Amino acid sequence: MTGVDNEMEFVSKAGKKYPDIKFIKSEATELPFKNKEFDTVLLFDIVEHLDEKAILKEAFRVGTRVIVSVPHSNQKLLTKYSLV
Repeated sequence: MTGVDNEMEFVSKAGKKYPDIKFIKSEATELPFKNKEFDTVLLFDIVEHLDEKAILKEAFRVGTRVIVSVPHSNQKLLTKYSLV
């Protein structure tokens, strides 16, 4: 399992709280992983804040399965990608 955030503060805090999990600093649109390196990619509360096309493209590049949670999104974004 690998956690990713673009803020070093969050990476550091998460690493201290969960020492058995690897955390790295990276942009969601340019992940430093090989194609299909992961079975599952989880996107929690991110696609509604950034370029959703680039994030989803990169998530599907590095993972076989992508699970998206969009708690503060409007219906329009979810419908656009057939997520509702």
